[in-house]
Amino acid sequence: MLSSYVLSELLSLHHSLWNMDNNVQYFGVWYDVYKPEHKGFSRVVVPGKSGKNIMYITQNLNKSTYGTQEIQHAAKQGKTTRITWIIDPSEGKFTYIGLIKTTDDYTIIEQYNSFGTQVLYHSNPLFQPSKSAY
Repeated sequence: MLSSYVLSELLSLHHSLWNMDNNVQYFGVWYDVYKPEHKGFSRVVVPGKSGKNIMYITQNLNKSTYGTQEIQHAAKQGKTTRITWIIDPSEGKFTYIGLIKTTDDYTIIEQYNSFGTQVLYHSNPLFQPSKSAY
């Protein structure tokens, strides 16, 4: 479970990236945001709790993927969906370690690890992860 402070920081970072801000504040420190010329995504690298850098990158809207299709489908219905991937860029690899997803209906923050997907936050208080449903 995330504290309200950590949740607020993560969502603020997520929305700043989607708003294509030039820099973002994360736990009181300002970081420059990288935006390619085509503006298909934005990203920022911040230090993680373990000392490793963590990258937050918005769904690349120039790539035809499930995430891009979901965002475009929502837009056609007049709705908003935003997906920010959380990546461990250590050792020159892009290891997906989580995601922040906001829609008009809900917000979810997931963490990926060797045990599978763990839901760290869901805005619907009645939400139950599938393993907990039994």
